[in-house]
Amino acid sequence: MAMNSTSKKMKSDKIIFFDGVCNLCNRLVIFIIKQDRKNNFKFASLQSATAEKMGILQKDTTSISVIFFSENKVYQKSTAILHIFKLLPFPWSLLFGFIIVPRIIRDSIYNFIAANRYKWFGKKDECMVPSENIEKRFLK
Repeated sequence: MAMNSTSKKMKSDKIIFFDGVCNLCNRLVIFIIKQDRKNNFKFASLQSATAEKMGILQKDTTSISVIFFSENKVYQKSTAILHIFKLLPFPWSLLFGFIIVPRIIRDSIYNFIAANRYKWFGKKDECMVPSENIEKRFLK
């Protein structure tokens, strides 16, 4: 994925891009916010202006529901999820150990869940609106 000059300015940010209409993705974001006591992460939907500015806008979120941007690197699919969990407190950080599983296997599981997430968990008509106390962590 190509990164433009806006992404260079955000190099030190840890941004989780998620499918804003996916109920499973929204639950994941809420879970991460509750666990992320140090406020390490910022959030933006894959359909957002921030995603577009950084060159990772996803109109079709069928196969990718989470992208993680950290230290000027872009992680996708299962690798994104594992790098996010690595930065969460114990015991969640232990899940990063699954990085030793070959990516083809991890991504096969990720793809299966991603392909069925709307059927299993449903979807919203529009992106979630964060509450006032966490709004500053969301990029538009």
